[in-house]
Amino acid sequence: MEQMKPQEEMPRLTVYLPLDIEKAVYADFLTLARYAVEETTRSITVNDRYLNQQQLCEYFKCGVEVIRDWRSKGLKSFNKGKEIMFDMKDVATFLDSQKY
Repeated sequence: MEQMKPQEEMPRLTVYLPLDIEKAVYADFLTLARYAVEETTRSITVNDRYLNQQQLCEYFKCGVEVIRDWRSKGLKSFNKGKEIMFDMKDVATFLDSQKY
């Protein structure tokens, strides 16, 4: 069995397209690229029930001190390895309890 050479360079071929076709191909490429970015972002952030401390800060647009204060006042959290995690249901319950 013949062993493949690593990263064989493909022959280059220049193709000239009419301008309207070139623009259509470019528009299709941009649409596909945007879709790929959106899907990747969505798959990364699928788990929106549990946030780490940094994500919680970003969600509420606040500093870590605020989250530490909430924890000292009873906000439930748990450790996932070295990360402090928060269940958004617990966050909602805690914030409801802080209303006056």
